[in-house]
Amino acid sequence: MLDRTPGPLAVFVAVAVVYIATGTYGGNVSRDTLTASVAAWALGVHHTLNLSFIPLAHGQPSVLELAKGAHGWLISDRFPGAVLLATPFYAIAGGGYGPIPGTLAAALAAAGATAVLYKVLCRLESRRVALLGTALFAFATSNWTVSGRELWEHPGAELVIALGMLALINRRFTLSGLAFGAAILFRPHLGIGVLAVGLGILWMGRRWLPVLSFGLGAVPGLAAYLAWNWVAYGHFTIIGGYSDVVNAGGVGVPGFLENLAGTLVSPERGVLICSPILLVAILGLRPAWRTSSGPVRVFALAGLAYLASQLALIRFSGGDGFVGYRTCLETLMWCAPLLVRAGALGVKRVGAGWTWALAALSVSFYAAAAFVQGETNAIVNPWTHWAPILVAQQYGVARVVLGAVLGMGGVFAAWGLMRARGNNYDTTGQSASATDKAQLNIRADRYMATINSQ
Repeated sequence: MLDRTPGPLAVFVAVAVVYIATGTYGGNVSRDTLTASVAAWALGVHHTLNLSFIPLAHGQPSVLELAKGAHGWLISDRFPGAVLLATPFYAIAGGGYGPIPGTLAAALAAAGATAVLYKVLCRLESRRVALLGTALFAFATSNWTVSGRELWEHPGAELVIALGMLALINRRFTLSGLAFGAAILFRPHLGIGVLAVGLGILWMGRRWLPVLSFGLGAVPGLAAYLAWNWVAYGHFTIIGGYSDVVNAGGVGVPGFLENLAGTLVSPERGVLICSPILLVAILGLRPAWRTSSGPVRVFALAGLAYLASQLALIRFSGGDGFVGYRTCLETLMWCAPLLVRAGALGVKRVGAGWTWALAALSVSFYAAAAFVQGETNAIVNPWTHWAPILVAQQYGVARVVLGAVLGMGGVFAAWGLMRARGNNYDTTGQSASATDKAQLNIRADRYMATINSQ
């Protein structure tokens, strides 16, 4: 039968259209993203990191997140990745500052990350399962309301992580290291996940040559990050503008445990509350882990290693100016191949009806926020406030309900389209042809054989 699933380019275009249409182009924005976009504009248009010439930097220091740099400069305390991502967009736009180029850069990077993830999943699962998993990643997680809406570090980090996974699955170790190394530019403690991937390559193949190739590829990313900090701060440093956070020694053991619980189940930021579709994946995690290839396991462990460092450093809520969660988005990308397989297997336990209902609930949650241009800019207690209530209070119940209806309608329209095609879109992957199944079963063995031959 002819495969009618779309290719990565079609996925990119579809996701980019939605993200650009629902992006934030003014009004309430986070100080973090405002600072990154202003720094990108200054670099792209005025060719400087020094923000001292901006009146806001002096008159209202609380508006921008600034740090003291080299030569007495006032500079952005953001990591360089997000700034560099948007700099070409501001250079092309020219003129005075505005949020549009930064938002476009974020939306396109987030859409690109989603398209690359789709290509990764197509190498691991049937194309039908890959497409459904990619759609849920794009619209049933905070990737929509965070990465796709403003110039956070996350869209660029997710893009290079997805590229690194694709290169590693294709056994291009140096290219994989190059992509993963670039993640350090966006969040330097992503280097912990990169190190975990390197150790995973050694564990899978028991040979040093692939590990050395991977490490060599990762060096430029680290070198570029250190060079940026040397120019910006006048000396080599890993922590950049976050010295106060690092010098404080993190959040401590009680804070770490609260961060872990809050990341999972807090009403405002919990991944299982904001994206209940992930409950289906939890039910399939054990068989998914057992049947996944070595690279998929390594990616998941790398994501968890990074998440542990993130939760040990700062509070899980991640500040204000967005709906959903954000501090675990990179982990979600790293774990996506495992979670998609787990979700496909979890459907067998909860049933297709409940799965579609949870998908509709997840998508409608983010649609309600995205379609009304809603952010929650008041820093509140994430254990006592639920994001939909905050958005409804700020923008009105009617607009939120309309957004939710549009999102839920999109999910059920997709469900109806699949049924109209003969119900051959089985989320468990059983609709794949026998040839597809055979190819999927030998990919892990072929990967291991290739590593052992290096």
